[in-house]
Amino acid sequence: MEDIQVLLDFSQFDSQLSPERLEDITSSVADEIRGELVNKVELVRENQIPESSKPALAGFILGLLNTEVNAGNIKLY
Repeated sequence: MEDIQVLLDFSQFDSQLSPERLEDITSSVADEIRGELVNKVELVRENQIPESSKPALAGFILGLLNTEVNAGNIKLY
């Protein structure tokens, strides 16, 4: 089975969050979801988002994670 690419967007989580706090939350979630089901977790770089999307800081889009989920490990009930 192929991996499934999933984009997680935390940028609308709370509009009052500072960029630093949003980065902390995003990094924390990335650390928590790494494991058997998620093969790859990375911050989304500015060049990975369509031109008309949100602006980036320091080359990364704050609040976005790009993940690859191992479809073979998904258990259907």
